[in-house]
Amino acid sequence: APAGPERRLFKTHTPLDGIPIIEGVNYIAVFRDPGAAFLSMRRHLRNMVAPSPHHPNAGPWTVAFERFLNAPMLPDRFGGVTLPSLSHYLQCAEESATLVLHYADVFADTREALVTLQQQLGLNLPDSSLGTILDRTRKSTMAKNADNYFPTNMFKDNAKFFESTDDSSERFCDADWIELNSKLKVHFSATHRNWLSRGA
Repeated sequence: APAGPERRLFKTHTPLDGIPIIEGVNYIAVFRDPGAAFLSMRRHLRNMVAPSPHHPNAGPWTVAFERFLNAPMLPDRFGGVTLPSLSHYLQCAEESATLVLHYADVFADTREALVTLQQQLGLNLPDSSLGTILDRTRKSTMAKNADNYFPTNMFKDNAKFFESTDDSSERFCDADWIELNSKLKVHFSATHRNWLSRGA
């Protein structure tokens, strides 16, 4: 991007060992409950105009669920949600990120999350600015303006991107939960499991 005095924000799904770590740049990593992330990705794939047949979370549930649990991280492909890739992302974030946040915390108390974020970045925004950010980043507000956020013909319905995971037509059965919890123990420490697996 061209140089300029104003702040810039770039979003990426690339792990932090795949991008330059530059002094003076803040790196914010946001993680989500692995199961919720998988269900959310499945919902996005159903809403895509032309999803890749090679996407690790695409296809029949049994195939996609097995990939979610076991598919290795591919250095040249970062799309999709798998436990091995999430483990790698978290390790990189703990080593290099300025701030690591959990999706559930952001939506449980968005104002508090913004206050934490601005403190970490050395900002001191007035309450009016925080209020404006809160208003513009509500899911309902973003859904109304969804066409501004996505390339043409990416999704069948852009507003559906902002629907809750609870709206998913798919659910984990008891056997799925047992297998997921078993695999979480393989890839994450108890501390990381407790932090990650909080829904949302």
